[in-house]
Amino acid sequence: MQDRNSTYAGDTAYSIKCDHDVTVGDEVQFMRAVFNGSYPHTEYAGLEMVTGKVIGESICDNDGKRKHTFTIETQVGKKTRITGKNLYKNGVWRKPWKDEFMRTMGSSGHAAQHRPQDPHYVQGTLDYMDLDIQGSNKML
Repeated sequence: MQDRNSTYAGDTAYSIKCDHDVTVGDEVQFMRAVFNGSYPHTEYAGLEMVTGKVIGESICDNDGKRKHTFTIETQVGKKTRITGKNLYKNGVWRKPWKDEFMRTMGSSGHAAQHRPQDPHYVQGTLDYMDLDIQGSNKML
């Protein structure tokens, strides 16, 4: 049986290890397991490198089990979905943002306190607001 554990540990571009804090807008790179065949007769085929940008995330409740799911657009333009459990399994690394503060604001509960009450606001929009020194919101 092949080893299912990845030895990938980031690189110069993807230098920040994410421990359960991936968010929309992150450019990520990780290894995931690939299987041949169809359920229930699957066979482990190895690991593949996935590189892309997180364009969506959701938490759904299936049979009382909450699953965090991410939608990633790969470098070739293909969209793929992966559960948080599988995303973090072998480690996931991301590129640094130009403004790490905005990443934190977009992914934390604190951002909701500062978010304008605008019916046109789309969750996950990265460049929607700019906080000035006094904390008032300005539309960009």
